[in-house]
Amino acid sequence: MQQYLTIFKEVRGILEQQGLKDEAISDNYQSIFTKLNPNPFTFQQVMVDYLSEFGVKSLDFVDQTFWSNGIRVRRSEKGLIVTAVTGDNRFVVGDKITHLSGDSVQQLSDRYQKLLFNELVDRQDWLPILKKQHSAALLRGDQTYTFDLKAFDENGETEVYKRNGFTEVIVHHVRDFYHYLMSASGPQLIDIRNAYGVMTETRIDEMTEKLPVHSIVLIDALTKGSAERFASKLDKKQLVGQETYGQAGILNKKRLDDQFFIYPESKDSTVEPGTMVKLSSDIDTIRNKGIEQLNR
Repeated sequence: MQQYLTIFKEVRGILEQQGLKDEAISDNYQSIFTKLNPNPFTFQQVMVDYLSEFGVKSLDFVDQTFWSNGIRVRRSEKGLIVTAVTGDNRFVVGDKITHLSGDSVQQLSDRYQKLLFNELVDRQDWLPILKKQHSAALLRGDQTYTFDLKAFDENGETEVYKRNGFTEVIVHHVRDFYHYLMSASGPQLIDIRNAYGVMTETRIDEMTEKLPVHSIVLIDALTKGSAERFASKLDKKQLVGQETYGQAGILNKKRLDDQFFIYPESKDSTVEPGTMVKLSSDIDTIRNKGIEQLNR
């Protein structure tokens, strides 16, 4: 318990140095760690909740090892649409999640407005909320399914596919993407919409320099961390998709025991692409437009 209380106080101190001071909020959360002895998972979750109280998207508290429920989702008026399967093969792209742990998506949206930063539906990041759930009810065509949610460690490896005239690259951890770019050549379609991780400014600059000419980078409202910073350094003509998350500034990463505290050097900022694309729940319009741009 003392260990987590010490970490909390250090984070609180950094926030106050940045002008993010709210005695009532911080005292309330500090009392939680004074009275309780959480496990590492619960501690990380409570810290994320605490940071969300300040309404700053560039604040985060993450584990050393990235894990997820094995899927990526995007909010729509119909619920949560599965956009990628990264570990749990019971799901398929296009599944529509209607309930999590027995609550409707709308109920959860109302409950977790601070974690969602009061964002518009198609700009909401549901990964932190998914991590709190134990089951998902979904629609697949005219069939309904309910799955217990599982935890999957992700290795962060970059996916590379040779296409006709270009290479398609799906980025997970930016660290692995960095190593890929050091020897990449030829036109690239680079998808950083679900990328994660925070690296030094020097490495991000190296990535920018090593990006092959005639490459297109796909971004959207879930592009965050060093991937978003990377996008901010590119010519907007290379960017296809939608406005990014809000972590486009320089981020600091401080190790605290087995976790990292992420905090910014300046206010939240986003990146707007040169080619803005309207989203569709049925097809990947951003990817299609990116391929169209490459083939011009």
